[in-house]
Amino acid sequence: MEYPYVYAVGDNMEFINEEGKALPALVETAIQSGRMAAKNISSQILGKEKKKLEANLHGTMVSIGSLYGVAELKRMPRLSGIFAIIIKHLVNMHYLYTIGGIELCWDYLKHQLFETKRNYGFVIQSAISHARERSFRFWLVPLRLYLGYKWFMSAKVKIDDNWWSNVVLGDSAVSGASPDAASGATGLIPLVGENTPGWYESFVEKVVYPNSLFFQRMIVLGELVLGILFIIGMFTFLAGIASILLNINFMLSTGINDWWFIWASFAMFAGAGRVLGVDHYLMPWLRNQLRNFQRNRKISLFKGWQW
Repeated sequence: MEYPYVYAVGDNMEFINEEGKALPALVETAIQSGRMAAKNISSQILGKEKKKLEANLHGTMVSIGSLYGVAELKRMPRLSGIFAIIIKHLVNMHYLYTIGGIELCWDYLKHQLFETKRNYGFVIQSAISHARERSFRFWLVPLRLYLGYKWFMSAKVKIDDNWWSNVVLGDSAVSGASPDAASGATGLIPLVGENTPGWYESFVEKVVYPNSLFFQRMIVLGELVLGILFIIGMFTFLAGIASILLNINFMLSTGINDWWFIWASFAMFAGAGRVLGVDHYLMPWLRNQLRNFQRNRKISLFKGWQW
């Protein structure tokens, strides 16, 4: 070799594999050849045996604009159109995650979905245009507080009706439970009605009824926690998801009389806890902790607060 101390990687190299073909100028080629060059440089300095590059490429893809592409991946049929574009974005996010973590992936998604202008057609473009609109979060505070109050009072009613200590749920012909108030009638509250799906009915009979007290306590505890989280404005996005799921559970069993619980929970996704709530301080702190962990692999609990 004429220049034993010179290494070429990525687009600067021409590496012929065992099949007699040159490796394509891809990101994977650059990354793998760069890593191998670094290892061989280290081996050369330490007097160890160098290794040959054995590239493991997962496929190739090309995009034509932002809405059409073609992708050929290992162990997958050839993809085209929107499916290839989805693969493209997944590949991009995988790369961004390796250099910047979850936050960089989230910024990439926001940019691609809401900030990049594309011609999707009237319907899709109109939907995206509406989704781009920013809201004044202050006006979500009254709804957040009221939603928290209703969940808290729902838990209190169930505690007053002895949900925590006595078996209330069962197959008695007593109904009337709702997400807003527990039934005060004597007997057991059935979780199976006329509109209950068969799979849910089977789950109730085999799992819930034999462990009624445990599930009652989980419902009471869940409603109590949701009430507190909404009132203090803490983890409102996750609390909104939990609120919707809990109401879906009620819908599958005893039915829902107060649908507004679900629609109000969707509104919590807009960062309702960032105004007059704990999330105003907690979310920036968690973001800074994530950045610090990704860069330094450690957590500093008392750093990163923003007032």
